[in-house]
Order: sequence, then C-alpha cells, then structure tokens
Amino acid sequence: RVYSGEAITPDLIANLTVVDDKDEIERQKKRTELAKEIKYLQLEYPCESIKQFSFYDTPGIDDPNRELIDLTTIQFLKDTDLVILVVDAAHTLDLCTKRFLVQSVFNEGHNRVLLLASAKAGMKSEAQDRILDHIRNELKEIGRGYIPVIGYSFNQVAEGSLISGAEEIRSVITEYIEKNKEQARLDRLAWFFKNDIVKEIERLKAILLISSKNEEERSQIRKKIEEIAEALDIEYVNTLNGFQARYLKVREWLKDEIKKTCLNEEDPESLISIFMSGFVKCDSLSSITTQIERSVEDIRPKFATRFAEIGEGCSQKVNEILESVTEIAACAAMRIKISPPGADGIDVSPGWGGKIHPILIRGIEIAGVLTLTSSVLSAAVIAIIQLVPKLKKCLPSGLMLSLAFRKVRSTFIDSVCSAEKDISSQLADQETAIKNGIQKVFEDIYNAKIAPYIEQLEKGGKPLTEDEVKEINEKIERYTVFVNSVS
Repeated sequence: RVYSGEAITPDLIANLTVVDDKDEIERQKKRTELAKEIKYLQLEYPCESIKQFSFYDTPGIDDPNRELIDLTTIQFLKDTDLVILVVDAAHTLDLCTKRFLVQSVFNEGHNRVLLLASAKAGMKSEAQDRILDHIRNELKEIGRGYIPVIGYSFNQVAEGSLISGAEEIRSVITEYIEKNKEQARLDRLAWFFKNDIVKEIERLKAILLISSKNEEERSQIRKKIEEIAEALDIEYVNTLNGFQARYLKVREWLKDEIKKTCLNEEDPESLISIFMSGFVKCDSLSSITTQIERSVEDIRPKFATRFAEIGEGCSQKVNEILESVTEIAACAAMRIKISPPGADGIDVSPGWGGKIHPILIRGIEIAGVLTLTSSVLSAAVIAIIQLVPKLKKCLPSGLMLSLAFRKVRSTFIDSVCSAEKDISSQLADQETAIKNGIQKVFEDIYNAKIAPYIEQLEKGGKPLTEDEVKEINEKIERYTVFVNSVS
C-alpha cells in the first residue's frame, strides 16, 4: 500500500516502475520526484516476529542519483538502530561501499551492521568462500572485523555455505536483530551523548577559567580569544585557497588525460585511433554506414573502461585532497587551547577526526560518483549510436567519402566531449559542496572551542567557591572518562 499526499490510483502505482525508462535523465528525475511525493510503502508482514520492527529499504549506495540518496538512505540512517547492507557476492567491496560504511555508518555512530552478500545462481562454492573471506578481511582493515558477513541465495539448492530460500534468509535477519537491537540503541545513545558531553566539557572549562577573574584579567583573556579566533579565520582562508588550488589541478588533469588517452590521434591506443581504425578499409558510403555499427559495439567496453579509469583517477586525487583538508582542520582544532594547559591534569580531545568527515560527506560521496556512472556512459555513447540514422539522412550516395569520415570523427569527438562535460559538471558541483563543508568544519571548531569562552565572558558571573570548583572538576573528570570509553 502506498501512502502519499494523493489518492492511490492505477497511474500512481504504474509510475512507481521507472527502471525501464530508456532516458536515463528522465528516469532519475522521476525517481527523485517519487521520493519527494511518496511518504512510505507498507508491505504485508511475512511472519509475526517482524511486526515489532520498522524496516526501511533504501536505494543502493552506488545509485548515481545523489539527490535521491540524500532524500532516502542518508536521512533514514539518522533514525535507525541497526544497518543491514546488501552487497554483490560476485566481487569484493568497492571504494564507494567502504567509503559509505566509514563515513555514513561508522562515523555516524552505527556499529551494529549485518552484511549480506547476494550470490548469483551457479556460483561455485570455492569462489563464494574466497570472496566472502576477502570481504571479511576488508572489514578488518577498517577496524570492523566483528561484522558478520553472510552469503545468501534465493535458490533453494544453492551450493556451498550460503543460506538459501526466503525463510532461511528471514530467520538470519530476525535472529540478528533480536540479538543486537538493545545494544545497538545504547550504542547510538552513547554516541549522541559523547558529542554533547564534549561540548559540555569545554563549557565547564570556560566557567573555571573566567568566573574567578577580575576585569583586567578578563580583558586579557578576551584579547587572547580574539587572537585565537583571528588565527582560526586565517587558517580557514588558507585551507580554502589551498583546496581550490589543488582542485584546479584535478580539473586540469582531467582535461589533459582525456586529450591524451581519448583524442590523441597519433597514439594507436587512444580511443579515437581505435574507433577510426575500423574505417580505414571502407571504400563506399554503405560500407561506412555498416562499419559504424561494428565500431560502436567494439568501442563500448573500451570507452567505458577508459572513462572509468579517468573517473577513478579523479576520485582518488579528490580523496587525497579531502584527507589533507581534514587533517589540516583537525590540527587547527587541536591547537586551540584557551584554558590553561594541563589545568587540573585534564585535557579532552574533541574527536575532530570523527566529526569532520561527516560534515564533508556530501563532497566525498559526490567524488565516488566520478567512477563513470551509467548516466555518464549513456550520455557519451548515445551520441555515437545516434550517428547511424543521422548519416542515412544527411549523406546522399554521391557525397565524397572524406565528408563521411569527417562526420564520423567529429561525432566521436562530440561523444567524448559530452562525457568530459558530464564529469566536469560533477566536479564543479563537488567543489561547491566541499567548500561549504570546509566552511562548516571551521564554524564547528569555533562553536565548540571558542564560543563557550566568549559566552562566559559576556555572562560575567560571580567568583566560584572552592566547593563549586571541586564539583565542576569532578564533572569534567567523569565526563572525560565517559568520552574516552565511548571512543
């Protein structure tokens, strides 16, 4: 049953199925509109034990439609206790999946995850075990070796150690939920408390520092705070400028790489050389028209592979920049020391490493899209495919062959430029998102480590008694123990 702002009609139900729409852009637009329009879908319960839970089935994290992911997967993760991630058992975890797990799951306080690997019919048990073991090792590398990895198939007679059939799959899921549901909720609460308590510790330290000071001492503290804030602002500007300079080099690298590997006609391994080589022996317009279809089919996988490599290259370079930006911001946060060094022997790290990445997550996830999504490939290859009917219309039989060759060549170049434009557009969107993320990071640093002291300066307040100082120090100590235990 579909719940939305409109009456449920056959047309509305029909619109839910948009996967077969041949126009990729139109299909993504429809899916995004559906995500905005439909509140949720309700399915019948397959068994009684599931009735106590709410399940949210969200789009795959490799979906090229980032707006759809933001509207669904990312939003639902904020309110869930347990995460079940379904992957393909035909290969190991890709960069996009590992990035998602770290940034959107683990760094957002989710530690209880069940990973289900879907195996295709006929997959040999040796291959299954090898891939599942590799996935487990990949999880160990990111500090989550305890996460269960289970292969499954809906085939009732699946080979190997796979769980098989709907009932067995359901049993594994419900058993995992029952075992982890309470602890998962406690884990999430602890994570939220940790974030709030880190801020509270800084507020209490600000009270200790400022409440017992006279006017002259307050003036000196205010001057110190202003100097620290100004230094943070300079650090922000330098970080932003450094990011933009390095990002510009990525965009220049993209153009150079496409020119070198796709459009360099002096290199026999470039895409244009490979594509045009099929036309060398063509001696008539009919042979050219026939060869177009062959060349298009031949260039498809090469086109996809080449642009996937270029996209992955962009993604890696951007991730290196993001790691550098994150490290710079983390160091900036740790350098801010307003309270006296070693006051009461207590110093708390606010855990910026875990805080910065979620803020930059939109930029990082957009970077993952650069590995040539289906939309990029479609935009590039469609231009070549459409050449066949265009040639039949615009080339009369008596036209010189050279014109036909030029038309074939120019259309291929247009297709490459279309792919470049698509990736460049994603890079531009990503740049804006990351710049906003950097700004948010430094605002967060200011709000957590500087603002509490300004707030206490403005409040004034009476000097603290020895008992009040002792009580605040005890609170800071208890909170510090808690924060470190959660970490």
